[in-house]
Amino acid sequence: MIEVVFHESAAGSLKLAQGYRREKFRTSPKSVFVGSGKNGESRGLLRQEKERERLACEEAVPFGGTAADIFAFHLMLSVGDISGDGVCRRRLETLNCMFGMYPEGAGSSAAKEIFDRACKDLETIRQRLDAGEQVRIWYSSHPDEMCGLHWFLTQLVQDMPSTKVSIVKLPDWEIKGQTLTVHTGWGEVDLDEWHRYANLQKEVSPVFVSAAASKWRQLQEENAVLRAVINGRLFSVPEDFYDHFIRSEIENQNDEFQEGQLIGRILGKYQLGISDGWLAMRIEKMIENGKLQIITNAPSDCPAYHRVIRKIT
Repeated sequence: MIEVVFHESAAGSLKLAQGYRREKFRTSPKSVFVGSGKNGESRGLLRQEKERERLACEEAVPFGGTAADIFAFHLMLSVGDISGDGVCRRRLETLNCMFGMYPEGAGSSAAKEIFDRACKDLETIRQRLDAGEQVRIWYSSHPDEMCGLHWFLTQLVQDMPSTKVSIVKLPDWEIKGQTLTVHTGWGEVDLDEWHRYANLQKEVSPVFVSAAASKWRQLQEENAVLRAVINGRLFSVPEDFYDHFIRSEIENQNDEFQEGQLIGRILGKYQLGISDGWLAMRIEKMIENGKLQIITNAPSDCPAYHRVIRKIT
């Protein structure tokens, strides 16, 4: 079974899940929200959730498969030019922009590695599909994963109906006991849960694949700078679509503040499914427009957004 994901962290988690065995319990990075109540009640609910995770860990079933079956297309398709077919050179330009804040060429090296591997992996998958293998696509409401699903299905249109394609959508949220668990992408899924989520797998028809490809071609024709998931559907949106969240958090900062801390707060608080790179680009635009001012630049060995900036009133 060919396994397709759209983020490096998801690929890493799935690879570990393949050979997962009972071992010492480790807490997970997922978000848990509890209802109103006293602090003691909240701590009790969190302890219950941790105990549930511990039991799930001990009872986990290995997912199976090999690392060679897993392909990660970390192409950040919710941003930038998507007018080209397959994995085109314009995608490398976008990746360079998104990773451009990293120092000493690290960003461009990472972008090229992701691009080159995507080109190679897409060809490998086509060869394996020609040999009769099946493919399973893991996606969520995260904009990059939703775009990834539509993009990848577009690559398969010419191979249908001979190719057997299945999809697995990560639930946006789940209620477990008295807690509400919110999911933002496959990279946060516990190792013991991949096997359970595989039960959500659905085989899709050639009609579904064709419809997804048609939607992707529409987005390609629009070729907006940004795409977002609204009520479960993909739309082209203006590049300032998320700026409200940035401005809202800037208002809560002191006159001078750390840009990196601001970005971290936005990512953690709103869970919008956008990257630190996109937020850094939008903040840079605010600086260019005279809304913010750089006070101190980032150290040479740190991302460019590790700097102090000031509000301009």
